[in-house]
Amino acid sequence: MKRITHEEIEKCVERIKKLTGKETLHTEFAAVYGGWRLINIDPKTGAHDGYVFGLSSCAPRMNSREFFQLLSGIEIGLTNKSEL
Repeated sequence: MKRITHEEIEKCVERIKKLTGKETLHTEFAAVYGGWRLINIDPKTGAHDGYVFGLSSCAPRMNSREFFQLLSGIEIGLTNKSEL
């Protein structure tokens, strides 16, 4: 399996930011707490919350591979239209 790097994750988030126009979207990594999570950062106060794409602030953190898959799914959802 190919190793997922922090750089790849950051690039994926940058693409999602462009697709959504949400410049407040950022990643947060803390190995001691379990890995990655997606957050919004208020540009005025610097405060952050985890209420992003239906995830809550208490959503479990993910390892790099799981997080990359989540981001890839979000990106696919934003770029492909489902034919129902």
